[in-house]
Amino acid sequence: MNQDHVAKLEALLFTHGSPLTKKSAASFLGCKVDEIDSIADALAKERLASGVVPVDDGTSLSLVSSPRLDHFMQQVHQKEKTAPLSNAAQETLSLIAYAGPITKIDLDFLRGVNTQYTTRQLLVRGLIQEVSVGKARAFDVTADLLSHLGVSKKGDLPEYAEIHESLRKGLEEVGGNER
Repeated sequence: MNQDHVAKLEALLFTHGSPLTKKSAASFLGCKVDEIDSIADALAKERLASGVVPVDDGTSLSLVSSPRLDHFMQQVHQKEKTAPLSNAAQETLSLIAYAGPITKIDLDFLRGVNTQYTTRQLLVRGLIQEVSVGKARAFDVTADLLSHLGVSKKGDLPEYAEIHESLRKGLEEVGGNER
């Protein structure tokens, strides 16, 4: 077994952050697709005692928290759900409410930072959801958030039309995805 391939697969899955097809993994590693299973098996053996383990669903690979840490991770998620929203989370949620559906690229552009952690927190809390916009994945607010805010649709948010239009125009001017 090529230990370099094992280390590269681990780094690839870690940085990718979502399931990666075996075909893509093989392409990145410069190996054959039928070699990926043995590389993933070697990685799984190396990670047995760690907090992060690879998962193979048959066609894709990903890194997830170890099943033996489920109770601990449930406690972490519960704390995340009940802690007050940070200023960054409030700003991100406002942008999604007024500009959504919005792709992560456009959201990162508007915020000027990587919003991965913040959007994950908002997803875990059920305040936003992932939606499809054409072939792209985007974020939008949930019905639960609108209900909590006391409105039945985004258009009922304060100054929605003006802010929405301003954000859309700004994104179009800099080459953001048109909606």
